[in-house]
Amino acid sequence: MGTLSYDIYYSEHALKEFENLDNSIRHRIKKAIEKLRQFPNVSNIKRLKYTGHEDYRLKIGDYRIIFRVNEEKKEIYILALGHRKDIYDLLE
Repeated sequence: MGTLSYDIYYSEHALKEFENLDNSIRHRIKKAIEKLRQFPNVSNIKRLKYTGHEDYRLKIGDYRIIFRVNEEKKEIYILALGHRKDIYDLLE
């Protein structure tokens, strides 16, 4: 029996940030997000403890994807993405 795949949803902010990225990093991030469908069997993720939700971050080089997981519904919400120097300021 295989693992159920998660559905992926994007916040407006995450979509806007994604569109503003260079093509090369956009391609890498798109591939990484597709791998999130196999959550929790994904490398380079870490649970964010300070948010009060099931929020995680995924590292892709110098970029980070912040996402929330709803395990009951098998859904992942991409909340934010961007360069590591900027991304955590967005969560405050």
